[in-house]
Amino acid sequence: GQRVLEIGCGFGSRCFEVAGHGAEHVLGIDTNLYHVESASSRRDRDFPQLAGVLEFRHGPIEDLPDGGFDVIISENALEHIMNVDVVLEQIRRKLSAAGKAYIAFGPLYHSPYGDHGWLRAALPFSERFSWPWGHLLVPERVLFERLHRLKGVPLYHQTRDWAYMDLNKLTIQDYERLIAQSGLAIRYFDTNVAYSRVGKAVRIASRLAPFLRKYLTFNVSAILGLRN
Repeated sequence: GQRVLEIGCGFGSRCFEVAGHGAEHVLGIDTNLYHVESASSRRDRDFPQLAGVLEFRHGPIEDLPDGGFDVIISENALEHIMNVDVVLEQIRRKLSAAGKAYIAFGPLYHSPYGDHGWLRAALPFSERFSWPWGHLLVPERVLFERLHRLKGVPLYHQTRDWAYMDLNKLTIQDYERLIAQSGLAIRYFDTNVAYSRVGKAVRIASRLAPFLRKYLTFNVSAILGLRN
């Protein structure tokens, strides 16, 4: 019976699941038109009974009505958003009075694999070695020039003009500051949520060496709501 919004819905798998659990209305938004069209086609083809419940739109969150959602979900999208401050402000505006936003994202850029694999692909023997933090050890311009020669990836002209990547490079401290400034209340906040042995080891290391949090924080999970 709740109104649900997913930011960065991709091909809509989570929206389909939420709609199937009895939501009144589910809206998935994404800036990738192909994702939105694919999700809409899948709904029409495989889930016609959800036509009045489930909707997908191509466009920004600013176009949506204020106070219109009881639940906002976003997973693995915030690290790709350049104007995180604007999106957090819009989340605050779009939530209903008792609404909650469930946000999880990563890997953060400065973590061991925070380039999502793109820049490290230019490092020697990248087919064999994962090169943790490798994208931080070599100047980005050098990596892009090598990628351009090896794989035809276009050269970039500005720090945030990266083909295929769109990573905002924010640190855990940046995210904490932006959330604090957003006007949203933190109901839950955790970092380095992991189930693998390596992930658990990094989680422990980040707590033992807080001065290295910037380089040892690979994901963030949070529940946010409106301040009383």
